[in-house]
Amino acid sequence: MAVARRCALVLLEDAYVRRDRVALVAFRERTARLVLPPTDRPERVHRALEGLRCGGTTPLAAGLELADRILDRARRSGAPSVLLLVSDGRANVGSRRGEEALQREVAAAARSVARRGDVEVVYLDATEEGGDDRAARRLVGLLEGRRITLWRLLHAGVEPAEAVRRAVT
Repeated sequence: MAVARRCALVLLEDAYVRRDRVALVAFRERTARLVLPPTDRPERVHRALEGLRCGGTTPLAAGLELADRILDRARRSGAPSVLLLVSDGRANVGSRRGEEALQREVAAAARSVARRGDVEVVYLDATEEGGDDRAARRLVGLLEGRRITLWRLLHAGVEPAEAVRRAVT
């Protein structure tokens, strides 16, 4: 999570220079929530990131659906959008019971984001080194985005925040 925060802060610095707006969606336990509505005030984003907790269950579809709605509002303003998703790609809670229903829900939400065509998706894969990354590979394929694997960057001696910055510029 510390690495993800650093990446978000680097993107925030770039967004501030360009006068972009930043929103923050968190998804954990059983829901997704808008932690920070779109803002161009860096201090608000810093505070929101500092208070962000991780752990618990992962309602990935809910997070993607909420992000999709926020991106829809941004599209109406004419601003280009970037979705930075930090996850290991493993959803374990959805609106319906059963693994098959859960995977369909995640796939539908990811495809909805990908269909936009006006959103650049950067997926910061938080799968642990040696962990099963099939869910991450499947998710980035559905999102039609660029995947950056955190543990590989760290082993290569690359600062993850800089890699994310290069991915979105």
